[in-house]
Amino acid sequence: MLEASPNYGYQFEYWDVGGTIYYDNPLSLTVSSNLTITAVFSELPKYYISVDVSPSGAGKILLDGTELVLPCTVEAYEGDVLTLEAVPNEGYRFLYWSDGTNNYTDNPLSFTVPASNITLVAYFEPIPVYVVSVDVTPSGVGKVLIDGVEVSLPYTAEYYEGTQITIEGIAVDPLYKFDHWEVDGQIFYDNPLSLTVSSNTTVLCVFVEKPQYTVSILMNIEGAGTIYLNGQEVTFEGYLFREGEVITLEATPNRGYKFSFWDVNGTIYYDNPVNITVTEDLSIVCNFEALPEYYITLKIYGMGDVNVNGITYSGDPETLYKEYQIKFYEGEKVTIEPEVYVPLFVDKIVIDGVEYEPFSVILSPTANSTVEIYVGKLVLVELNVEGEGCIEYDGILECLFPTSYSEAVGYQGKSISLKSYHTENSTFSHWEITIYDYLGNEETLTLTDNPTTFDLSMKYDKVIVKAVFITTETATTETTTSEQGLLDKVQSWWGGLSTTYRILIVSGGLLFILIILLSLAPSLERRRRR
Repeated sequence: MLEASPNYGYQFEYWDVGGTIYYDNPLSLTVSSNLTITAVFSELPKYYISVDVSPSGAGKILLDGTELVLPCTVEAYEGDVLTLEAVPNEGYRFLYWSDGTNNYTDNPLSFTVPASNITLVAYFEPIPVYVVSVDVTPSGVGKVLIDGVEVSLPYTAEYYEGTQITIEGIAVDPLYKFDHWEVDGQIFYDNPLSLTVSSNTTVLCVFVEKPQYTVSILMNIEGAGTIYLNGQEVTFEGYLFREGEVITLEATPNRGYKFSFWDVNGTIYYDNPVNITVTEDLSIVCNFEALPEYYITLKIYGMGDVNVNGITYSGDPETLYKEYQIKFYEGEKVTIEPEVYVPLFVDKIVIDGVEYEPFSVILSPTANSTVEIYVGKLVLVELNVEGEGCIEYDGILECLFPTSYSEAVGYQGKSISLKSYHTENSTFSHWEITIYDYLGNEETLTLTDNPTTFDLSMKYDKVIVKAVFITTETATTETTTSEQGLLDKVQSWWGGLSTTYRILIVSGGLLFILIILLSLAPSLERRRRR
């Protein structure tokens, strides 16, 4: 199989096969002997295409994308396809192509070269120019942008026919708004507005004064909170605003309420604060919701104060018990802080049966609750004696006087035990108990029981306990159980003292008591052996 492909500018003519001519292409041959085969081509005829524009200087011509220098003559072979594009200069527009016989309106134009020379001319015509005038009414209340650029008013400019422009009216006076365009008497409401220039045109941008609207603001529950309009508290019902103004509403609920929603002409808004654009008369209702109420039962045992959210509640110093009912609302934080000072102290805090550390506590009530504050007090107890003897105080023997104890007394009080021990030369007479209360009053009690108990009260600040002994003229011959017990305890006590303390006791004038007690030892020992 043989096939001949001509290069550009040539065409296939025939095959010469050993002197035999064949015009088929491709060609099929059966080879039976040596052959000489020749493919014969011929050059295509060239033709000339003359290209120009009319009127001269009205535009340019591109051949396959390349600009030609006009006038121009192009060589081409018959059948070549040329792509020609006529590009008008400013102020002109393309009309058609003409080869002298036929007119072509396609642009770009695909032109097949005929078997002859030819002239192609691109014809243009001048574009008509029109005047566009623009202004606003009322004067000074707005501005006009043409293709996004602000123009000075009144504005006049020339435009070629067919030019598209975009005009936009913007109010600069806050009391006015855009209303419509008047274009050669026709009304248009689009803004921005696109115009195609086709004649002399007069454009008027019309602004109108914004209407005023009434904004009425109420709340659903009187006294449930405060409403703020643009940052100012609402104090009356009706307000006037221009169309398009944006107002800001904010609700602040009072204690016991929470904000729920805004009802604006039937439309519900849950945002707080909320921004509303005024486009009509508005009836606005701020809706609050009452919070559930809960009560804290505050019980103060003993004296002292308790601060609850800045309010002080005091215990009763007479009955040593005080109860308060305090109302709170759901979600409200409640800080309970005992305010007691030395000699008072907080023993414990119990909330709904659960004991907490004796410090401030913070609650967020979701139900009724009971808070119990237990307050104690440190009462100073001073021991002293008159005469010869010792005191056993709550099981502790004291023979150095005066001596003091700081007792932690609860709201229900505290009982202390007292027992006196006399010497061989003395006998117990009675107790003198002097009480100083928190009001500064003084009272002295006389008790004769030995041993005895005595109740301390939170009402006391200080208590002086004095054991009064009477000196006897002659000593008894028998040692009582009390005397023997005293002797044993004193000997044990003395043996536990350091040398320094013993010297201090002697130098303090207590030596004679020690001598008397020690002198009893042999006699007591003889009687014990009997």
